[in-house]
Amino acid sequence: MTFHNLLLNMYDAVKKILLRDCPKQAPLNEHGPDNCAQLHLLFSRPGTLFCAGEPIIVSVFNPDNIPIEVVVIKKNDGNKNTLVKTIAWTSNPVSLKLDFVVGDFQIVARELNPHNAVPIRSNSISMRIVEETEENLLLVEKNRVSEHKIQCAIQSSSNGVLTLHNPWITPGNSNFPAEGKWFPTSVWEGCTSLYNEEQNYYLDPQLYLINSIKQLIDKGFNFITWHQVLDNQVDHNQPNILLQFDVDAGNHSIYPLIDKLVELGVKATVMLHWRARHWYVYDFKDMDVKRFQNLESLGWAFGYHNNTLTNLIGYNKINKFGDELLSEATTAMSNEIEQLRKYLTIRTMTHHGGNVINYKVPIPVDANIVCVDRNFSPELWKLVSRSFSDGSFTARPTSLHSFVDSMLPEEKLIFMRCHPFKYGNYPKGVDAQQITESAADVPRADKLISRIQKGEVLNNIEKQTAWLSNRSESRGGVQLGYATLEKPLSSQFVSSHDFESKTKALRARRRPGFLRQYPWADGDPRVIWWRILATFCRGGEVLNVGAMPPEQKDETIAFLKPNSNLLEVDIDPGREPDIVADFCNPSRCVDTAFSCVLLNGLPYFSDPKAAVMNAMLYLQSGGSLLIGAAAASHPERGGLFRPTDRPIWRLGNKEKDGESLSLKTTLWSFDDESIDQLMSGWSGSWKAEFMSHYWFIVAEKSDNG
Repeated sequence: MTFHNLLLNMYDAVKKILLRDCPKQAPLNEHGPDNCAQLHLLFSRPGTLFCAGEPIIVSVFNPDNIPIEVVVIKKNDGNKNTLVKTIAWTSNPVSLKLDFVVGDFQIVARELNPHNAVPIRSNSISMRIVEETEENLLLVEKNRVSEHKIQCAIQSSSNGVLTLHNPWITPGNSNFPAEGKWFPTSVWEGCTSLYNEEQNYYLDPQLYLINSIKQLIDKGFNFITWHQVLDNQVDHNQPNILLQFDVDAGNHSIYPLIDKLVELGVKATVMLHWRARHWYVYDFKDMDVKRFQNLESLGWAFGYHNNTLTNLIGYNKINKFGDELLSEATTAMSNEIEQLRKYLTIRTMTHHGGNVINYKVPIPVDANIVCVDRNFSPELWKLVSRSFSDGSFTARPTSLHSFVDSMLPEEKLIFMRCHPFKYGNYPKGVDAQQITESAADVPRADKLISRIQKGEVLNNIEKQTAWLSNRSESRGGVQLGYATLEKPLSSQFVSSHDFESKTKALRARRRPGFLRQYPWADGDPRVIWWRILATFCRGGEVLNVGAMPPEQKDETIAFLKPNSNLLEVDIDPGREPDIVADFCNPSRCVDTAFSCVLLNGLPYFSDPKAAVMNAMLYLQSGGSLLIGAAAASHPERGGLFRPTDRPIWRLGNKEKDGESLSLKTTLWSFDDESIDQLMSGWSGSWKAEFMSHYWFIVAEKSDNG
């Protein structure tokens, strides 16, 4: 069972705590006001399920270094919540050394705002603590692996936008391809898989949704529509579910869900496009209009789902919208609403999300339509106790089953937004087929620009590259991860039974704390480095700069070619290298010309640029340089979370505040700009890939370098 963002039903209690000292005229935004940097809280080590007494480590992204505190809240029986403890935040990581009892908890990082000057910035995560039993230990480990896979597959930005940049990593609770009806698809607008759901979802997504609806019926919940809300026809003396389907790319997936829900006597609101272009293509008139009209007679409601900007922008990268473009979108919206009303009663609308901010489009004054999005009609949401959404790549605030399981009849109105594609596409692939291309087949984003400018139609894997390359630019926020679209290294990794057996044996020697941080073997940066060695390190003379401890030297040798001869250089004699020397010093410490140089400890070097340039001098023509370094987004080793002792490297940085950056005290971390600066001036070709919050580089020295 996945417990990602598990804590539920805490809206009122958390709001009271977060709104303390917050001015009434400033609405609370969990991701912070638009005019200041956001806070972002995360577990430093994967997992949302813990055993009692286990240390819990969190990190806070606090770019403005504002005074904040970490608040721990416990959910009690009867929907009552308790403030457990408040911890003053000083630096990352934060160890929550609390004597927890078992239960559900929410951890909130919030701005200290004693003078009531600006809106409070805050962010929260949830967890569950269980008793330490043999059965629970297995569940905890499974949860860690699942969460680690999510961490490796999905990047996040500081404003909460998620992007699945590696669809070849299957969800932790999926047994694909061994069993289940779910399968991975290419990633593009309206076609996004859920990565934090429970095992039963991946076995049969449609049945999972229907069983959740049945559970709500058994609990006594009544299903209502937005039309009933507008007409004040909601009985608030009984528990109600406001169920909304945003069709998006699920224009075929919607039908089997509708049929099942009608059999159960369930009503819902369906938000429809008039037309969809580029990413997914269809017209409303191509759908089963008569079926929709029959549903209206059964009490279902239909609304307009605005995607006018998405249609106008297409595959292009645009995040600033001029008046002319917005005016064109408003005209299109007016026409589309008018056309839909020829077939259905359209009184409400919502804005499509995805990469393009469709809510920027002004709603026509004469459209006589109510936008029911929370930010547009807050008065309609006053009685909504909490909400669920499966948009993007994760179910929020938790898995659907956990959300439904926690619902109480005392809650009179709950909102649920679902996307048909997530449930009705399987097993036949009616709207999107299983991804068949390998990572090696992914085209470069810059190669698609001319095709997009010519208005050419892209295939699914090309759509994926275009959409992913657009996403970080269009949705903003500091990227707490870097999507490497083309997978230039991992797509070539060797895979063999012999390799797997070696890695399993070597990981068994790791400290428990290391395995706790990297529970999924394929997401272990050391395993990734071994794959780099096995795939790209040539035989012959190999120079390893930054020797392993004496008891771990076999970790490098085990993955080299049989004809390799390894020589190690290190500044620390305690590592027992073959040569004790500072590799950043321009003077040569050995006269051999090497076929391969290894720099897996780049964060420890006083001058990473000098180390890279010196490596080029030691290489034969055509030789390879292999690099591994912690990324700035690493929750324990990255400069985004630890700017003082894990600063982000820039060209020319050798010292900070007059204090030398030295081994084991202050280490470098790297972002995408760091990598470009690091490799500038390299004589030859190089490729970089971001994996598991590390950067890996394979560079080849040119013949005339």
